[in-house]
Amino acid sequence: MGLEDNKAVARRIYEEVLNGRNIDLADELVAEDSVENDPFPGVGQGRKGFKQFWKMFEASFPDYRISIEDIIAEGDKVVLRIRVKADYTGEPFIGTVPTGREIEFESIDILRIENGVVTEHWGETDAIAMFDQIGAVELAIEV
Repeated sequence: MGLEDNKAVARRIYEEVLNGRNIDLADELVAEDSVENDPFPGVGQGRKGFKQFWKMFEASFPDYRISIEDIIAEGDKVVLRIRVKADYTGEPFIGTVPTGREIEFESIDILRIENGVVTEHWGETDAIAMFDQIGAVELAIEV
């Protein structure tokens, strides 16, 4: 697959699977044994872990919206700078009580894409900004 094809797969993950709330589409776009290099505590690996995290995130931030600010491809990797906005109105997240407040933070994600599916992910999220906004900045230091 070419660079534009890989970028299209990455866009589908963020636009259709996540923003479109079509988590089952991950069955087509994320390898069953994909590697998460920055796992969230308590969340497993592979496609199952991907789905587990995003279901948990949506339960806490039901109206979350991800915008792709930048997307760059080289070889089998796609790098995205994304912005996440949401209201903390759902279930407790990492032991905090929902505040109803809006949160906004950025993340840099790197996806390895092979044969049209994500096989590996690295991510750097501004966790301190996010956790500060939900009232859990001391947890960001631990994570």
